[in-house]
Amino acid sequence: NDDAGKFTQYRFYTYVSSLYPKCEFLVNESIQGVEKKHKVVVAVKNSGSLVAIAENKSTGNSINKKDITKFFDVINDVKNGEYGTMISDAIHCSSVGFRTDALIELESLKKSRCIDPENTIHFKTVNFEDEMYSIVNI
Repeated sequence: NDDAGKFTQYRFYTYVSSLYPKCEFLVNESIQGVEKKHKVVVAVKNSGSLVAIAENKSTGNSINKKDITKFFDVINDVKNGEYGTMISDAIHCSSVGFRTDALIELESLKKSRCIDPENTIHFKTVNFEDEMYSIVNI
């Protein structure tokens, strides 16, 4: 029984660290964006540069539009800041699922970003279900 989500959070850390072998893995890190400083659940650095940010929702209701918009805004602000120029991945994991309208909202927000190949961010939505992580597509 994992009502507090502690084992779920540990599983999430393991999943993200497996995606980035030989990278520095920072937990509950504060990162300065253009607008303000953001506290992120996981920040991944490679050779000292921030390359990915990951969030996880382990308990509660499914991820909704408000959650997705907040995540997108954090990633966008950090990417445009001094420390986020090398970010290429943003991962939002969930053990409680994603609402369809949230996934549609993320697609809309992704299209609103500039399409400059140098500044591309790969947004990944990942669900933990049936004892495994899987990418969620619309």
